[in-house]
Amino acid sequence: MSSIERVNVANIKENFLGTEIVRLHVAQYFKFQKNARERQAILEDYGLWFPNYDPTKTPLVVREKMWRDEVTDENGFIEFPPGVLVLGHTAENIEVPADIGLCMEGLFISESTGKILPLTTDVAAPSLHAGSKGPQTYEIINQSERALKVKVEDLVCIASVFHLGQPSVLAQENRDTTFGIQVSGKIKHGTKFF
Repeated sequence: MSSIERVNVANIKENFLGTEIVRLHVAQYFKFQKNARERQAILEDYGLWFPNYDPTKTPLVVREKMWRDEVTDENGFIEFPPGVLVLGHTAENIEVPADIGLCMEGLFISESTGKILPLTTDVAAPSLHAGSKGPQTYEIINQSERALKVKVEDLVCIASVFHLGQPSVLAQENRDTTFGIQVSGKIKHGTKFF
């Protein structure tokens, strides 16, 4: 599946076993967290390792070095190593109406087979808030003991639709998150777009 320019949740809701859902796909751009040894070396290079290390005051340039950029291969496949945190984002540019909230399931399924994959996502922060606009970030972890190579266009995350009693007053458009402002087709990490 290629990137969808804009998806208004109010227009694409499906019904699955009596629950309204939205199928969210994955874009082909990713950031893989470097291993613990690499991260420690980066922190030490900046004099930030224990006892001076304070994660809340880590400079942006240091945080950016903690990740490596990855894209799918020429056939659209990417390999998720076991236990590595990977940042990705939705292929869709989502518009969540002010009276609807979404809650992502903490897993991915194969769209072609319907099987649940050992990839978890956003278990600690599954909500897509009413009024959100733009691509949404995935935090992906391969929970199996082996690397998993998948075709990205086959990955689907299901989000359950919740109708709110009244429209939300919290504007979420262009929300500045831990990993920067989310931009269609890119993950912004500081001033660098990937």
